[in-house]
Amino acid sequence: MKHILFDQYQRYNNVTKIINGIRQANQKFKILEVGANEHRNLEGFLPDDTITYLDIQLPDYLKDDPQYVLGDATAMEFKENEFDIVVALDVFEHIPGLKRNDFIDEIYRVASQCFILTAPFDSPKVIEAESRANAVYKGLFHKDFIWLEEHTMNGLPKSELVENYLQYRGIDYKMISHGAVDIWEKLMTIHFIAASNPGLAVYREEIDKFYNTHMFEEDYVHESYRKIFMGHKNKNIIWALPERENEKIPQFVMDKFNELEQTFYKMLIALPKKEVQLQESVFPIDRIQIYIDSGNGFNEVESLVVEINEKLTLSHASFDLSDYETIHAIRIDPSDYKGMYKLDNIMIKDKNDCYVFNYRTDGNYLFFYNDFYLFSEDDPSIVLEFDTKLSLKTLRFDVQRALEDSDFIINEIGKIILENNKVTEQLKIKENAALIEQDKYKILLDTNILLNDQIDKEKADIRILEEKNDIIYEQNRILQEENIALKEQNLSIESERQLAITKLENIYNSKVWKLTTMIKRVLGK
Repeated sequence: MKHILFDQYQRYNNVTKIINGIRQANQKFKILEVGANEHRNLEGFLPDDTITYLDIQLPDYLKDDPQYVLGDATAMEFKENEFDIVVALDVFEHIPGLKRNDFIDEIYRVASQCFILTAPFDSPKVIEAESRANAVYKGLFHKDFIWLEEHTMNGLPKSELVENYLQYRGIDYKMISHGAVDIWEKLMTIHFIAASNPGLAVYREEIDKFYNTHMFEEDYVHESYRKIFMGHKNKNIIWALPERENEKIPQFVMDKFNELEQTFYKMLIALPKKEVQLQESVFPIDRIQIYIDSGNGFNEVESLVVEINEKLTLSHASFDLSDYETIHAIRIDPSDYKGMYKLDNIMIKDKNDCYVFNYRTDGNYLFFYNDFYLFSEDDPSIVLEFDTKLSLKTLRFDVQRALEDSDFIINEIGKIILENNKVTEQLKIKENAALIEQDKYKILLDTNILLNDQIDKEKADIRILEEKNDIIYEQNRILQEENIALKEQNLSIESERQLAITKLENIYNSKVWKLTTMIKRVLGK
């Protein structure tokens, strides 16, 4: 990770050292980074931890990303102690002064172990250094550097006020300084000049690499650009940062840095005249940058840049993607500035040299028509989302700046959108009225169906009742016939019985029966 911009390395490597210093064996942390933007740099330094990113503004393509949360860091919706560690890197100075205590309260509340806050703090040397660095940028690009301008608007925080508030709240903390002010100013000046001169970009990267490798560890000095506050709930935490600050960076390291700086300015002088003239043009140098999502989201580490001159109306961009095993999506930033851009002739080849056409397009553009994209804010982006993970070889496309000043057309489109919204609202009202009538008709229809169903049911019930009556009538008829037959049978039996009785009586009354009875008596039988 030592090849990233020195300013980012200062922040993220310090946080990494702190977190790894308090980590137990094989321990993994649940971390929240507030104000993280979309770059995901922390994942590159802490790949084994679970990281959630919170920002007050998110591009549309990140709003459904489960790692990102849209929210205000001064009033977060997370429960108390929801994360092990909360990280805020150079965000504090962008918070309005009246809300800075709320910010501290919140990052302390949602952290179960500690929070880490880095920021530039108010001092005469820091203010002067920022003013001079911004003057360099403004001289090259004819406008203020956006982040330094915001520092001036909000006012840099004062470290003593932060310390007083932490003590008032009873929050245990440690503070240390990092990043010498004069070195920060020199490096930022080199960055701004390199941004305006494409031929210096590669050497600027070497200077960053030298700082990250050889100067970072020695740069814990009192007169620093940035301070690091560590507020903790666990009093047994052992911090991995130096206990005291250095007086200055070792001279042999500074000698090499000064040598690199001199070489940079010699290269600037040696640039061809036409290239030097670009920085004097009213058209500032711009760049096309792409971000590769290889499974870690979009981040500065996995990005590629082509430096261009904004004066050129058409730029051809070509990128080699063969170093990435698989790619989920590609984000194209056609410029650093708002405006209208035409993005066409997109050619994507996979590693089999086959063209890829199956992708969806998203981005933060205000308006899109026939390959023209209108962006109302700086840092425009267009995202190509693939249906599956792909192994890609190359990406080529053309970018044409179609509009220098987009404010007029943005306002006009805004008016059109407003009118369309009014028409849409009226259509919605009419549509809702039609839906109400439709619902009424459906209810009436359903009622008629129910009535018809009820009538059919009643008819069926009557038919069943009639059939039941027919069955009962038939059963009664059969029962009646059986009763008649039984009566006739009983009469026949009674007649036969009476006849038998009569015959028996006749026998008993006959002379023969009487003579037989007398004989039985004489014989004693």
